[in-house]
Amino acid sequence: MKKRIVCIGALVVGLSVTAWGQDAAKVACGPYLQQVTETSFTVMWETDIDAVGWVEVAPDDRSHWYNRERRRYYDLSGEGLLPVTRLHKVVVDGLEPGT
Repeated sequence: MKKRIVCIGALVVGLSVTAWGQDAAKVACGPYLQQVTETSFTVMWETDIDAVGWVEVAPDDRSHWYNRERRRYYDLSGEGLLPVTRLHKVVVDGLEPGT
């Protein structure tokens, strides 16, 4: 029986936007998957304002999403810095084959 992984959670988080009097970021387009392989996939989406985004992955084991901290996958195109942008592209890799 193949295991499944649920890919949900905090796709978008605004950079303390409420502290600056701005609205929180909202997903304007997507998310959608690209380049799906046995051990990785890419998630892309667009936000209505500039923001930092990430993807969290959890096993489909019926545990509550907030029970524990999940690994965060960020956009690595910022060469060491988290890009603040409207177009987000996050590669999730290192997964067990077939999950």
